[in-house]
Amino acid sequence: MRAKVVIVGGGVMGLSIASWVARRTDPLVEPVLLLERDEPGAGASGRSSAVLRQYYGSRCTAGMARDSLRYYAGFENRTGRSIGFVRTGVLTLALSRAPEDVARLEELVEMQASIGIEVSVVNAAEIRELVHGIEIEDGTFGAWECGAGCVDAERTLEAFTAIARNKGAVIRNGARVEEVLVEGGRVRGVRTAEDVVECEQVVLAAGAWTKGLLARLGLDYPLEVTSTAHLFVCSRDPHLAQGHDDPKFGMHGPEDSGATTWFSRDALHAAMAHPDLEGHDHDLVEGSGTRVSHPVLIDPEVGFYARCEPLHGRARVGRFSYDGDARVDDPEGHEPRVAPEFEAWALDALSRRLPGYADVRVLGAEAGLYTLTPDAQALVGPVPEVAGLFLVSGFSGHGFKLAPSVGEGVAQMLLGEPVSAFEPEFFAPERFRGRAPAAPPLPFGI
Repeated sequence: MRAKVVIVGGGVMGLSIASWVARRTDPLVEPVLLLERDEPGAGASGRSSAVLRQYYGSRCTAGMARDSLRYYAGFENRTGRSIGFVRTGVLTLALSRAPEDVARLEELVEMQASIGIEVSVVNAAEIRELVHGIEIEDGTFGAWECGAGCVDAERTLEAFTAIARNKGAVIRNGARVEEVLVEGGRVRGVRTAEDVVECEQVVLAAGAWTKGLLARLGLDYPLEVTSTAHLFVCSRDPHLAQGHDDPKFGMHGPEDSGATTWFSRDALHAAMAHPDLEGHDHDLVEGSGTRVSHPVLIDPEVGFYARCEPLHGRARVGRFSYDGDARVDDPEGHEPRVAPEFEAWALDALSRRLPGYADVRVLGAEAGLYTLTPDAQALVGPVPEVAGLFLVSGFSGHGFKLAPSVGEGVAQMLLGEPVSAFEPEFFAPERFRGRAPAAPPLPFGI
């Protein structure tokens, strides 16, 4: 078998890249083949919180998150496929009430606003209006992204898979890549458990398995795998779903709808942002009768994040950072498990800030594998040691919110075009060569 491009890994990154490349190539002349060891989304992508925030410490990443959010917001309008997009708003609290942390938040908000991200600084009184029942001290500040929100991970992966196939990409599930084949310093194909596929370019987007595939080539890049847990609880809470009419906290509709819709407070919490609903207030989420109880809340001080998942009738809570995550030396055969103490920690953290969750019913928990880098920024681009080999890994939990921009940019790389979707130097794999990595400004990866 022969292909022009082989993409290893069927997570959100691999599928996004496949769809962007396939739409630009002739499937008969330059076939695009995606090989997935299990099924699309079986790894970290299928367990993602899929929060679409834009509040980043770097202008490059913030701009990518902005562009990707617009892509997701207009997705159903363009394709006719629902991905469960909900404009909940995202509230990120300052690390503390210390003047330097508040100043840092204000600095980031100013930077993001300068590149067209709709974000504002909110004080304690405004935070209490946005999230009813929240326990915060006077002097607390936060960054409020009224247009941000979430997608449903499963629906999004299904839609990306269908689009990639419709554009001509071939997706083979259950195709375990065992080795990238190199000859004369150049890629010549991949070997799976069943056969050899000849190709000119290989994209390693295999998540936790990427490091092992690189090691077989004698390459060592700073990728570390951790097991990250999430707790699911019942999301319906009448105390958290209160509302008031106040246009101050309104939000705009999808970027490509050309409309601006101001929502009432209840509708703000519901955050239904469908282009056909302009000029109307709604308090139900697309495809369900479940009210969204509160915006996505990111709380670095207490150390958690929480988002409602209305399509599943639940809320999700997880750690703000990776400090409590277990390191995984080898993902092969590893079964991610939730530590017994995690549930107690998650419920305590959630109810400390949102007391309405104190007596909530636990619906379950799950763990997935994240691939991290020392600076919490991904490795994206050509591998200098092997011509035709491209690395797309180490998103440190940021993958879903950046996938459309990464897919477009990697497609530009593969086709030999100037990269306009992101800054290639920022993610270049060789950036760690010969220097110590900087500490990440915002380590969370939800």
